[in-house]
Amino acid sequence: MGSEKFDLVVIGSGPGGMRAAIQAAKAGKRVAIVDKSRAGGGCVFFGTVPSKSLREAALENRPDWRASIARMREVVDAESKVVARQLERNGVRFFRGTARFTSPFEVTVGSERLSAPSFVIATGTSPIRRPEFALKGAPVYDSDSILQLKTRPKKMLIVGAGVIGCEYASIFSRLGVKVTLVDRRLELLRAVDHEAVEALGAEFRASGIELKLGAELGPPRAQEKQPHGTRS
Repeated sequence: MGSEKFDLVVIGSGPGGMRAAIQAAKAGKRVAIVDKSRAGGGCVFFGTVPSKSLREAALENRPDWRASIARMREVVDAESKVVARQLERNGVRFFRGTARFTSPFEVTVGSERLSAPSFVIATGTSPIRRPEFALKGAPVYDSDSILQLKTRPKKMLIVGAGVIGCEYASIFSRLGVKVTLVDRRLELLRAVDHEAVEALGAEFRASGIELKLGAELGPPRAQEKQPHGTRS
């Protein structure tokens, strides 16, 4: 197992981690950055870059599923290479793998040991995994894994009418998928101006997106048998 010493080790190569690493390197520090995937983090592979790329591709190629997905992956790959070049140009060492702390001043990444007096943890966020949707073997996706679809579904049920839910509803509808958007709240995008929300809802309905607002989603409940002669 190899061992290297750095002034700073950054865990996560998304926008926060990349900027921290480059800023420290420009200050003359010896810096390493670790990511379990390629350079770019969640922003490049699961967040802003792929979702916006898929949206633009859908607008250009509607409803060509393969062309839109291919364009999204092309943009993601190019952006990851840009991040990798920026790190390399600033002298930041990149280690691919999962970082595990073995002491307050050391992590292991595969067979490598990286020690430093300071660490930055910039691992970002991950989608909430709610137990009622943990359907083993069912085609259930979150906002990360949905981008790994290989074929276009005929229908899609999206739970949550927030920013991400509305964005994917519009994208997949544009790509020819029959979309139903469900939320227990009574309105889309609660924090957005009411007139804008009204316009968005009208546009969704006009494009064929079915809105089910004020609806609870869960397993079907068995009907309870009422004793004869009683009322519920």
